[in-house]
Amino acid sequence: MITITTGEGMTDFGEGRLVGIAGLRGSGKDEGGKYLEENHGFLHSPTGDLVREVARDRGLDTERQTLIDLGIQLRREYRSVGALVMASMEKWEQSPEAYPGGLAVTGMRTVGEAEKLLEMGGTLIFVEAMTELRHRRIVRRQRDTESQQTLKDFTARSLVEEFGDPSDKTVANLDAVRRMAHFSITNNYSKPGPYYNDIDSVLGLADR
Repeated sequence: MITITTGEGMTDFGEGRLVGIAGLRGSGKDEGGKYLEENHGFLHSPTGDLVREVARDRGLDTERQTLIDLGIQLRREYRSVGALVMASMEKWEQSPEAYPGGLAVTGMRTVGEAEKLLEMGGTLIFVEAMTELRHRRIVRRQRDTESQQTLKDFTARSLVEEFGDPSDKTVANLDAVRRMAHFSITNNYSKPGPYYNDIDSVLGLADR
């Protein structure tokens, strides 16, 4: 199901397009970015993977505290709370011909990141899904220690990420990001096809 939040469309940048997909864990945001890369020529840049990549390039470990500290350092270097969006754009600009569709940034969790994406002319999509379904997806993919969380613990952590400090643009505040989005997609589907169709619809890619 699609909800048009602001009624605004997507802006072209150069030869490609900038798209941001945000949402709570297990909603399908990275799945959506991967779909755009594999089917519409986008570069998919998950913010979490980007920080890990920078850490490895700098000879650092990828433990949680290291990544948190590196995120702070990147904001200083870029002089922006939207540093990860800017770094993703730089990555796309290195080889735009390889990704003619544009750039799909996923995993944004803060107001600062969402503001930077919108400032750069991007379209922001927020993906929703029922808590129980998101938890089942996380458990099923067995990607990290979060897959071992009980539904109760998973729900508690989701609430922390959803309702962060409204005065701090650098902390997770997905409810605020939700309200900034152009479109909201409810991804309660049991199979990915309808979700992909919703993405195509809001981005005008259905006939491409």
